[in-house]
Amino acid sequence: MEVSKDITARRCRQPKTGNRNTVLVFLIMLLFIHSIPSRGQSDDTKLKNRRNQIEALKAYYNKSHGKDSIEYQKLFFAAFPSDFSTFNSIYGYSDKKGPMPLYDTYEENISFLCKLDAIYSTKEYYNKLIILGINGQWDADAVEYLQECILSHINENPDLTIALLKQHNTKEIRSFLRFLFDGPHPDNKYVKRDYNVLYKKIKLMDPLMANLLREEYLKLVKNAKEE
Repeated sequence: MEVSKDITARRCRQPKTGNRNTVLVFLIMLLFIHSIPSRGQSDDTKLKNRRNQIEALKAYYNKSHGKDSIEYQKLFFAAFPSDFSTFNSIYGYSDKKGPMPLYDTYEENISFLCKLDAIYSTKEYYNKLIILGINGQWDADAVEYLQECILSHINENPDLTIALLKQHNTKEIRSFLRFLFDGPHPDNKYVKRDYNVLYKKIKLMDPLMANLLREEYLKLVKNAKEE
């Protein structure tokens, strides 16, 4: 008799469990629905931040040549994009969308960036250059200007470059090394000359890193010939 009471009691409790499950599913769905607008807000925040970054770059660049210039030079460096995608969305040019917001000032801004190693610690400065080059893809104008800036500094301090690159994964290292010589004609005599100079320097310091550079450069040459 006691057993049958237990069974009856369990059967009586079952609908309550079903109700709890229904409520739980409803709450999950409600949370999911509320998460959709928040994504839109996130996009709005990103857009606002990008606009603020653009205005900051303009202001800091203009003020970096007058009173308290060192302070504004540091602010300009801090505001300058810290990844290739952001850089391209501010200084680049799109065939579909046209010039990006600061396309017209890319020469003076990038030239200025290339001189700021004098006021920053070498490690901090090179870290920024490396992150800018990771996942970079050649394009004319601003991107090519940045590419030349990075390559010139890498040639000046290849040992530090190698040390900092080793903090990244292999995929990122390869993308950075590839970007250094990416372009429509990677096998022309000038690009080949620049590659040979850097390759010889790196090979003396780190043969494995030099091999990665060689592999990425040869891929560029192969791809260019196939196009």
